[in-house]
Amino acid sequence: MTSPRSYVEKELNDEPPLGSELGSSFRWDDTFSGYENGKVFAVPDPTTGDYKEMLETDGKCASIEQMLSYPIISAPWEIEGALNDDGSIDSTGKADEIRQHVLDALTDLPHQGGPRTTIEQLVSQMTMAFTHKQTIFEKTFKLRDDGKVGYDKIAWRPLETCEVAYDAKSSDLRGFYQTPVRWEPKPTLNPTGERIWVPMERAFIYIHGTWRDPLFGMSSMRVPYWCYITKRKLRWLWYQFLDQTYLPKTIVKNPDDRQAIADAKKVATLRSKGVVGLRSDTEVDAYESGGHGAAGYIEAIRFLNTEMSDSILAGFMDLSSQAAEGKGSYALAESASKLFLRNRRMVARDMARQITNSVISDLVRYNYGTKVPCPRFAFGPLSEQNEQTVLDMFKAISTTGANVDPEFYDELQSRVSTLLELDEGKVKKSMEEGVDTPGSLQEMATKVGVATQMVDGAQKQGMIPPSPVGPAPGSTSSGSSYGKESVVNGG
Repeated sequence: MTSPRSYVEKELNDEPPLGSELGSSFRWDDTFSGYENGKVFAVPDPTTGDYKEMLETDGKCASIEQMLSYPIISAPWEIEGALNDDGSIDSTGKADEIRQHVLDALTDLPHQGGPRTTIEQLVSQMTMAFTHKQTIFEKTFKLRDDGKVGYDKIAWRPLETCEVAYDAKSSDLRGFYQTPVRWEPKPTLNPTGERIWVPMERAFIYIHGTWRDPLFGMSSMRVPYWCYITKRKLRWLWYQFLDQTYLPKTIVKNPDDRQAIADAKKVATLRSKGVVGLRSDTEVDAYESGGHGAAGYIEAIRFLNTEMSDSILAGFMDLSSQAAEGKGSYALAESASKLFLRNRRMVARDMARQITNSVISDLVRYNYGTKVPCPRFAFGPLSEQNEQTVLDMFKAISTTGANVDPEFYDELQSRVSTLLELDEGKVKKSMEEGVDTPGSLQEMATKVGVATQMVDGAQKQGMIPPSPVGPAPGSTSSGSSYGKESVVNGG
């Protein structure tokens, strides 16, 4: 029998161990809804409908879901060029042509050959996975007027109707089955039981939380959901308590029990400004309770709300309720908000990676083959403080004439044009024509200065927090100011 040590030594050699995987990413206790031709199908999440009810009926959960989604939905985005071996952006003619085609194929209007699904719609629908773990799309292609392949639609598919398929050996995604609605002769949920198979080349399955569960993903709303269940029970008990305690009660007294009951029935019929006749020996008193037990329910609900916020690193959301009690710390909230945005940037980068791998790569492969540089999808800064830093940086460079890398300056100029709502093409044209032309660099710098003064005034009045210190003028970068957040983030 070969000893473990000799076996390891025998395996060590100069040749790489080529071949397929030996193990599997599935756990020994994973359950599946079915098996078919080497594929296994994930069990649909039974809480999908419960999550929807939670977001529609609980204000705290709805605000947490918005806090998770809105920074990414509202963030700018761009298509970055492919990277060279040294990490710089590939600016050769072929790479720039590919990048421009990808950008046009994703942003042109439908009648111009673009998709019916915009990138903004795709990103916003992907954020549904923050709650439901996954978001499933079906990709449909078409030929553009220039003869190249583009997207007709990246269509969202309801999770309730889909079964995601994995390779039974390697656990790689293989596509999904969908049970659709049939409309002939009347709307029914596919009574024949036939399912539509969508292979992976037509599918885009975004999985959220792959750092926690690489196969099935995770829901960022899982903890808020269980807090919501407890809150729902507490609210029912609280309302029962209020009904028994705070609604007015009346005590009718009379030495004769029968007469007391008769007078009580008369009193019960009273309405606003009502009049009733009673015997002189009958007494009517209002019964009131202190109702101090309600504080316990309120504190329990507040605790659960705090638990919800803390589960997504957004404890600063509770400052408004804490301020009414004279509690809270602005400095602590500022630190917490920065940590929260860092967490969101990690999620945004993961989303961008999956868009690049599943959406952009297909456009490149079908039009240019597999041996060409592939551009990448990237989100811009998620914080408004970053926007102020960009304005400060551009103002310093434009007024001092500092020498910077031309590629970095072009990206900075594009970002500033977006922030000031200026036409990027006109700005570039005016700069090429000369500084004395109306709308040139001086005019743009003046607008930057005005915007900066407005922000400075708002900071002095305490309307917004002070911006972080940006990089010194003259800093260089090879790449996009969107993708290189450390450049515009001050660290």
